[in-house]
Amino acid sequence: SLRKENPQQAIGYYLRVLRELPHREDVHREMMKLYAAQGQTDKLQAQYQSLETELKRAFNITPGKATRDLYASFTTTTAATASTTGKRRS
Repeated sequence: SLRKENPQQAIGYYLRVLRELPHREDVHREMMKLYAAQGQTDKLQAQYQSLETELKRAFNITPGKATRDLYASFTTTTAATASTTGKRRS
């Protein structure tokens, strides 16, 4: 898949989709997965926050359970990694 073969190109495609349809949670989730796979936790967090903001603005709702669970799994993993390596999350 493009996600595995060329993650930067996949991110570019996803960004184009989000410019037209910023409320697409599935696309935000795919981007979060890509950022996580690349170790870009700052971008992963920014992506989730962008989704939260867009859904609140457009529909006055929060991200769905699948998205919240995915985000929690990444932030839990990041916190556990930081504590075992002695690094603090910023």
